[in-house]
Amino acid sequence: MTLPRPGLLALGALVALVVCVAADPCTLPTTFGNAFVGDPKKLLDCFTQVPFQKEQAQDTIKALKSLRELYSFTDISANSGAPYDLKSDLYQLIDAMESKVNNNQYSNDYAFQTDVMNAFNPLFDAHTLYRAPAGYNCFLIRPFNIEAAVGPSGNDMVYTLRPGPFDATTVTMWKQIFKVDISSLNNQVVTKINGVSPTEHVMKVAQNFISTYKDQGVRYNAALRGRWAQTILSMFPVTDPNMDFQMTLTLANGQVVTVPNAGFCGGGGISSTSGLLGKNRGSASAALAVLETMTPEQVYEQAKSQRILLQGLDIYREQRELFNSAVRSSNIVIKPSAPLRRDSAGFQPGHSIDAHDYRYAKRALGREFATTEGIPIPVTKLPANFDASNLHIMSASSSMDTVFMKYNDSVHPTHYILRLTSFAPDDESETLDVIQTMIRMGQRDKVKHLILDMANNGGGIICMSDLLLALLVKDWATLEPGVSPAVPYGIYDFRQSASSNAIRANDYLNRIFTKYQGYMDINTEKVYNNASFYNPISRTRGGYTSQYTQQAYFPAECIGYPGGSFQAIPYYFDHLTVLTDGTCGSACALFASQLQSYNYARVISYGGPLGRKIPLSTASFAGGNVLDYGTVAMYAYYYGNKQPGLPPLMSSSALARFNFNEYYEYNELNIPREFLKRPADIHLDYYATLFNDDLTTALGKSNCAALYSAVLAV
Repeated sequence: MTLPRPGLLALGALVALVVCVAADPCTLPTTFGNAFVGDPKKLLDCFTQVPFQKEQAQDTIKALKSLRELYSFTDISANSGAPYDLKSDLYQLIDAMESKVNNNQYSNDYAFQTDVMNAFNPLFDAHTLYRAPAGYNCFLIRPFNIEAAVGPSGNDMVYTLRPGPFDATTVTMWKQIFKVDISSLNNQVVTKINGVSPTEHVMKVAQNFISTYKDQGVRYNAALRGRWAQTILSMFPVTDPNMDFQMTLTLANGQVVTVPNAGFCGGGGISSTSGLLGKNRGSASAALAVLETMTPEQVYEQAKSQRILLQGLDIYREQRELFNSAVRSSNIVIKPSAPLRRDSAGFQPGHSIDAHDYRYAKRALGREFATTEGIPIPVTKLPANFDASNLHIMSASSSMDTVFMKYNDSVHPTHYILRLTSFAPDDESETLDVIQTMIRMGQRDKVKHLILDMANNGGGIICMSDLLLALLVKDWATLEPGVSPAVPYGIYDFRQSASSNAIRANDYLNRIFTKYQGYMDINTEKVYNNASFYNPISRTRGGYTSQYTQQAYFPAECIGYPGGSFQAIPYYFDHLTVLTDGTCGSACALFASQLQSYNYARVISYGGPLGRKIPLSTASFAGGNVLDYGTVAMYAYYYGNKQPGLPPLMSSSALARFNFNEYYEYNELNIPREFLKRPADIHLDYYATLFNDDLTTALGKSNCAALYSAVLAV
């Protein structure tokens, strides 16, 4: 036998080491700014070779089983029936994943994460989600936004490509990374995407990559608001290579072009597999270390100050921030692009808007109907003879999340408009000042009509929603029980389980999450003063039976909100109109649903796939309130001393949330509002504001003026 010389051994080892390092699919260095931008298949190749982390997966399963117990809609989601026909059985799905984990049936970690994502996404509940560990927080980017408009015939849609998520920088990026010049494609009308109509493609993206809404028409609207162009891969695994890696575009001029999509990982790209796994490890230890320096009472006061059950979450703001944060960490300068939301076609004076009157269908079918098939729906063509100069901004918060406007065209009575894009505004006091200014001016000028523009409002603080109801409806004139004829609070309960019972058994955890003092008896309107709130009500939903609490007004902690020197102004508009594209969610859904169910306002919706016989839902994820699982588990760990039954911590950096309390309309106490479809009184075939409703631009203001003029005309 001839042995190789030591020098050759060393050289061979060095070569092998170099080959090994170079072969790591997760070495994805920066290619543009401080980000990896490149073929999305490279991301998939990286993710699918990350070694399976069995212990981490076992911890995740334990946490998900606890979340499954705390989630208010676990039972009904297994088989919801009409109108949404959900069949997402978390009992079976999580148990099946547990079996695969224990039997080593996952070939890689992303396969496990994909199973978890695919279990939660079909819930179509923005309050309840699973986001895979931070190492997978990369994005799929399409190089265009897309603008929809009704075509000249009034019977078809026209889709126009607009600059992508990085504005004009998108063109530079595609030139540098893919050697493709997409500049000539901006502002082109597209007739097919990957061989199907743009409507079908947008709907497919909405189905696969937008899980925020149960109503598919609302998901379509969300896609047109920018979600079509970007997808976070820690929530939505790549499903269809033909759709996700590239797009074949057929243009109105007959040209057919194939354009690559991009994978985008901000903050330095991905260094290696080990670097990705490092990001995937949990980070609760730092927060727990801080808690360990505090007394139990101090920790409770901290939790109380966080208003965990009240604060809510603006889903859209969170989604925007995820992408914006990745961009900021990448040192990518987004150059303004004139066409993007500024120089689009917009809605032009002289065009018409079709208004579909659902009120006849409601008289025939009731408040709940899933289709208009076979029902004659009166349609009126509204001439959009609007003048944008008739729309005046009277007062606004500095961030423009709260805007009070006046529309006066000398034809119709003066209408005030309150556009509120969040119930978690950047500055609560500014928002309240704008609202008070509006009411004060309405009182002075005796204005009777108020349009409440709730489009793209992702929710927020329940108390602010309740307060606005009290300020606008005389019968709900205060949040103080027993003062007005009624209170504006929604009716809620929660599902009782081993996990919720374990929380209740711990005094501190009970005070934070499940105390009966947080609820008011719906018969007496008094805050519960004993545990009778927990007297169980058995409900069978989706083939499963669980125990629920009594139904009660919630949250009692809103009594006295907002405090300080705030004084309600006793003036009430005679005619309220809620305007929505269906994306009004969470606290916004509570607001719109209360006004609609009590018949205190007419509701007008807009957007959705043209000609669809399925009416648009007026509100989304009206489930109740959202809890961050990691927060619940952290406090449970601190207070519970690993007590059995309490929610365990996850050892990964994954994020999970769940809907806890569930909301009911007062006249439908058997089915949670989340699982009802409440069509509007009137629906408008209008799309311009889905692309540009920016009131700081002339076109955005014009688009809004056209929409508001249509509301005045119906």
